[in-house]
Amino acid sequence: MTAETPALLPDRLHPEIPTPDGIRPWLRGRLDEAVARIRTARGEIDGPEDVYPLVRSTEGYRDLMAAYGRAFKGAAEDAKAVLEEELLEVVPEQDGIPLGRLHVPNRDGTTIRVAAKTENEHDVDRDQVLAALAALVAEEWAARRETDDTCEWPGSSPEQFAIEVAARALEMMGAAKIKVTHARALAARLDQLAAPGLAQVVRDAIRTKRIYKGVQVERVEDTKRRAS
Repeated sequence: MTAETPALLPDRLHPEIPTPDGIRPWLRGRLDEAVARIRTARGEIDGPEDVYPLVRSTEGYRDLMAAYGRAFKGAAEDAKAVLEEELLEVVPEQDGIPLGRLHVPNRDGTTIRVAAKTENEHDVDRDQVLAALAALVAEEWAARRETDDTCEWPGSSPEQFAIEVAARALEMMGAAKIKVTHARALAARLDQLAAPGLAQVVRDAIRTKRIYKGVQVERVEDTKRRAS
């Protein structure tokens, strides 16, 4: 289908309602007029009870405007969901994530760009990192024992003891879950210690998952169309 679809959706709510740029001043003007009328009719204030009616009315108005704001935000999200559906109509997807972008030229010289919005979620295999640390400690400990016969092994094996020490240290630091930055720093340190194998073990412990956050919609200037 190549024929242009007619504009079925309204570009404003109602002819009598101002555009989005003008609705805030319009609403503020109506609020100021109403408050002025109430205060004029109220006259002099003799006590706290005299302001109760305007306070109640204004708070009700504030709640009403907040409710409209939530409703408008929900309507915008509904429209965004339609844009996501249109994107999925024309681009391939993998695991529910659109793999392409949609560029739609607009009559005002801009381009509407619709694309997937994602972020990476990292998780570190704690046991794998501890195992790398344990291997490093055990190796250093074994080298030290070879040069010092008085060194006694506390525990069944140097590896198991090193794991227990590392785990206890992490718990004491409140780091039961290892941060990605810490794991990467450890891998870099292992590289410096000429232990590339252990460094790779630590890097492999970092699991990265791509999380789909819906679509991102932008309206960008089309400089080529503007120039023409």
